[in-house]
Amino acid sequence: MAGNPQSTDKLMLFDFSSRQWHELLSGRQENCPAWSRDGKYIYFSEPRGTGVPFFRVSVADHKLEHLATVRLAPRGPQWTRVGYWTGLDPDDAPLLLRDTSIDEIYALELQLP
Repeated sequence: MAGNPQSTDKLMLFDFSSRQWHELLSGRQENCPAWSRDGKYIYFSEPRGTGVPFFRVSVADHKLEHLATVRLAPRGPQWTRVGYWTGLDPDDAPLLLRDTSIDEIYALELQLP
């Protein structure tokens, strides 16, 4: 789903019962999308320079929420093809891995309403 930094992507869902695709989100670079445990959200990141914003989009109403932005000190490779990864831990807390010649893992604690 993530692509060239100059392009934007569409986040699509396939409904197996109706056999139709539905556009969930477009006009963004959805990197490393991950389903929430309850299946109500898709979490993703969108790298920009030294910041990594985290978002989630609701599957039910397509509402986009900005959750947090992690600011990282610039050093080493920046957002190369294998330079970073984001995901979720078993409790849906965002995870960030960045390649700076050594691996660093950041676990974030979010207070959501």
